[in-house]
Amino acid sequence: MPPLPSTPSSYRAPPAPAVRRSPEPDEIADVAAQLAALVDMAALCGQALEAASVSAADPQLRAMLLHRAALQHHASADLSNRMRLMLELSARTAPASHGTSRPTQPPAAVRDRAGDTPIQLAARRASRAATTCGTILRSELGDSSIRPLLMRYYHEVAELLRVLEQLVRDQQPANRRIGNRQYGSTGHAARGG
Repeated sequence: MPPLPSTPSSYRAPPAPAVRRSPEPDEIADVAAQLAALVDMAALCGQALEAASVSAADPQLRAMLLHRAALQHHASADLSNRMRLMLELSARTAPASHGTSRPTQPPAAVRDRAGDTPIQLAARRASRAATTCGTILRSELGDSSIRPLLMRYYHEVAELLRVLEQLVRDQQPANRRIGNRQYGSTGHAARGG
């Protein structure tokens, strides 16, 4: 059989798999500090959801907020346990250091705005938790078994954030949603007459 004519092809071979390196002890400490902050954020989000449930008039909304608060507290406990296991594993595998490790960062500061409703506070805390979880997922993790837990939490908190943002929009007064168009009819009357 004669050889096939060669034609330019747009096909490219798939890229070579990336070689995954094991993270350095400092990187593990940074991820551990981020995980500690995420644990705190999940617990704070759960507290804010509980506070929002107290002020909710609708029993279904109250039940949903309490359920989501319980999920946040459960996620906080799961992440805390996994972080502890990850630190124990890294302590066993890391070479002994002689006091040269960097101090861990303090947990993320809580920046609550005065005048926020409980739903707005819960939405802000859920947003911070989603952002922190996304940052951790993009980093190198020493324990690959924590990634599925983080991905599940990320999807959970992103869905919670979507629900809370809708509740915040529903709570805003009608004139704020419209953009303060209450003066529009006066302006049209003055121009028309």
